[in-house]
Amino acid sequence: MNVTRIGVHESTELLFPPEVLRDDLAEVDGCEPTVVNDEVADLEACDAVVTLAYTERS
Repeated sequence: MNVTRIGVHESTELLFPPEVLRDDLAEVDGCEPTVVNDEVADLEACDAVVTLAYTERS
């Protein structure tokens, strides 16, 4: 498994600004982090998502 594009969901703002985690992850070689919201296109473009929200998708 290759995880390259990591989404940082805006729900993490409850603990810290999502931009802070995005910027820290950007320092990891081969990692392409981005801040995402609930837009399906944003989420589907990611290999993994860091979130504090639970959303069931069908």
